Amino acid sequence: SCEQVQELISSFLDRSGTEGDRETVFVHARSCRECGAILEFHQNLRPALRRMERSTNRSSHKRQ
Repeated sequence: SCEQVQELISSFLDRSGTEGDRETVFVHARSCRECGAILEFHQNLRPALRRMERSTNRSSHKRQ
């Protein structure tokens, strides 16, 4: 179900869930527009947050 898949997305992206859970997310997200969009959003959000964190860390080191 969508609710189950949405609960598994974080572990899917962390590669910390079971192989079966990852397969469930992957297959469902390919066939469900809403869950696919949620997965894509989170896939794009994580690298953006990492870049922002690195940028913030560099800025704080320059001020010291």
